[in-house]
Formats: sequence, C-alpha cells, structure tokens
Amino acid sequence: MRRPDAVVLDLNAASEIAAVADGVGAAHVRIAERRSAWAAGAAVARRDWLFCLAAGDVPQEGWIGAIEAFLAGASGPGLGRARRGGALPARAAVLWERLAGAPQVRAGDLVHRALVRGPRLPRSLRPARLDARISAPRRPNRKQ
Repeated sequence: MRRPDAVVLDLNAASEIAAVADGVGAAHVRIAERRSAWAAGAAVARRDWLFCLAAGDVPQEGWIGAIEAFLAGASGPGLGRARRGGALPARAAVLWERLAGAPQVRAGDLVHRALVRGPRLPRSLRPARLDARISAPRRPNRKQ
C-alpha cells in the first residue's frame, strides 16, 4: 500500500469524514483518543514532516513557500509553529514556549515524525517560527 501525502484523523468515526478523505485521496484514520492523534497520523503518512491542522483550519496565502523555506533550513528533526489568530493569552503562550519549550504538538505545527512518537516533546525543543498564518473558523456566539 502506498502511503498518502494527506491523512485525516477522525475521533468521532463519522462516515462523512471518511467520505471526504476518500474523495480527496487522503488516508482516513480513526483514533481512540485525542492525545494520540498526531502519532497516529505520523504512523501512516508518507513524508517525514507533518503539517498538523485542526478541523476547519485554513492555511493562508504563502503557506507552501513558508514550509519550503523552513525545511530548506532544517538540519534535523524540529518544530515550526505557524501563527494563528488569537487573543493576548494565546500570543503570550507562544512567547513562553519559545523560552521554556513546547510541551506537545498542536494544530498549526510543522513537525518531524520522529518527535511525535511519544506523548510529549523533548523539553529542550524550542519551536521556531513558521512564517505562515492559519485561520480557524469562528465559533458561533452562543448567547441565550
């Protein structure tokens, strides 16, 4: 079996998600729990580097060039973190992770498959800035 370039991870085992994955030529992987998701994707992906996205994420213009530039400068396994729209607490968390290290892979990360095998990233790993932007869908305001 040929390994796919794209992998769709599915926590809910929805048949609609499997149909979409099949329609675009991606592998569909059902996962039992969220914390093992990136490792499950890495196990079936064809490439060594994974660009992790959450449901509804939309990479903005220039993301392919940003990934190519990051990979051209990579000297081994590493972690690049794309910018996501967010409030001040999210931005503060990004700054903290650059100083203290990133505890785990999250949506918007470009990560080498060797780093997602365990439950946590190595303490010494500092995420580099991936010069790409991710837009996530807005959640509806639930006023009652």
